[in-house]
Amino acid sequence: MNPSLPRSLPLLALIVAVACQPSAPAPASTTTGSSAPAQPTGPSGKLTVALAQPLITSLDTGFGNDAQTLQFMWPYADGLTWISADGKVNPGLAKEWRTVNDTTWEFTLGDFKFHNGRAVEAQDVVDTYARYQDPDKKLPARVIFTGAGISSTSAPNAKTVRITTSKPNPTIPNILQLAMILPMKELNVVGDVEFFRKPIGSGPFRVEAGEFNAALRYSAMGPDFPTPRGTPKIKDLEIRVVPEISSRLAALRTGDVDLALALVADNVPTLEQNGFKVFQTRGTATAHFSLDLYNGPTTNLKVRQAINHAVDKEVVARVFYGGRARVDTAQLIGPDVLGYNPSLQPYAYDVAKARQLLAEAGYPNGFKIPMTMINLSTINKDLAQIVADQLKQVGIEVEIQIKETAIWLQDYYGPPERRPGMFVQVINWDQTFEPDSVYRWYSSDTTVDGGRRWTDETFDRQYQAAHSELDRTRRGQLYQTAAKTLSDAAVALFGWQVFGVFGGKRNVEVGQPGHADFYVQARVS
Repeated sequence: MNPSLPRSLPLLALIVAVACQPSAPAPASTTTGSSAPAQPTGPSGKLTVALAQPLITSLDTGFGNDAQTLQFMWPYADGLTWISADGKVNPGLAKEWRTVNDTTWEFTLGDFKFHNGRAVEAQDVVDTYARYQDPDKKLPARVIFTGAGISSTSAPNAKTVRITTSKPNPTIPNILQLAMILPMKELNVVGDVEFFRKPIGSGPFRVEAGEFNAALRYSAMGPDFPTPRGTPKIKDLEIRVVPEISSRLAALRTGDVDLALALVADNVPTLEQNGFKVFQTRGTATAHFSLDLYNGPTTNLKVRQAINHAVDKEVVARVFYGGRARVDTAQLIGPDVLGYNPSLQPYAYDVAKARQLLAEAGYPNGFKIPMTMINLSTINKDLAQIVADQLKQVGIEVEIQIKETAIWLQDYYGPPERRPGMFVQVINWDQTFEPDSVYRWYSSDTTVDGGRRWTDETFDRQYQAAHSELDRTRRGQLYQTAAKTLSDAAVALFGWQVFGVFGGKRNVEVGQPGHADFYVQARVS
């Protein structure tokens, strides 16, 4: 079975690729004189991009379970499926799939090759998944499989991959787009370190250099190399890591780069005045401050409610984001994600109410609380300080702690004793258009010592029921109920939906960053 669902149901649209019909040859010209310059028949031009500091320094696809890291993997690697910016699940290395029964999926591979010319085989899929799930490697991609309940993967033949789950999971095609497939025979020969210096994949670009401290360079495979996402329009792609916003803007103004990503609202007037294109994206992301539900004052519901009432989120959206953020609800997912509950209202800004709740919780004079953060472009101290200043008005003294990325991640994904009272701006960078990648952290799909945020039987029961529901409409309704439980429990300082801002030269055409087809569709005229 390989159903195709309508656009109104984008999250489980199992769409089979249809080959484009070749154009008829143009008739011979009957005119005389000089002819027009020949148009390029394949990728042409170069796109140079400046990005913010990533959370990784390796092209190992095992680190790629979020958009911020996948943006480096997507050019050279493919999953069994891929999801475009409109939320459609498209055939990747698998040309089609079907359910054998409620807990068994069967994927049939298309005729694709790795960059070294070897055919992609089912055993590569099985061995890649085994690598991601290896507990000794401690790869972030492991959570893709534990969260999805994948219990076994096998290859009945070279073209067939069979996946078994511990319980029904209708979102398997969505989730597997996060798990890039590697040529495991070649990787095992040279080992992880050597392989990922210049990794081989099956994607539309091949890696020419993978130096995070200098530049990552890719070149298009060309029209004679079939890939699930098609042939790139650009020939050469260069990604530079430029941590400072001012430096990214300077590189754009001087012409050193064609695109500068991860900018902020304050940059828009300068970009427009200097004749650059300004792009704004919404995506599926929401921002919130995660609260510790296992230790300290934030284990008290009234304290968590007080924190939400004490912060004027409209001020944050207006002052910090220049109005390029939206406050419209109190939940962890955005409106494009299945299960978004439009009936949930934001916690109203009410200082008196916050003080009353703190007194009722036994903290009439407030308390002190640590707030940890990574100093990235979207997670910086100015934002933390705005929130800290507002919390101080109700007696909550915030100690802002800036940590190295590796330490911050160990705290966030570690056991409860490693957690501070608040994590600054946890981003929902869900790429599946389903809430699993966010909600699983509050469920029994994640262990307490492995980063689970909350232990609550009611929510877990609601989540598990939704997660296993095969009917998409009903699944969305169940997720809306789960969203209300999280909202009522004030499990986080609910924030806002951030609109991404980036700038580019006038001759650059791009779609939405953070999706698998971004660099494939990019064009430089």
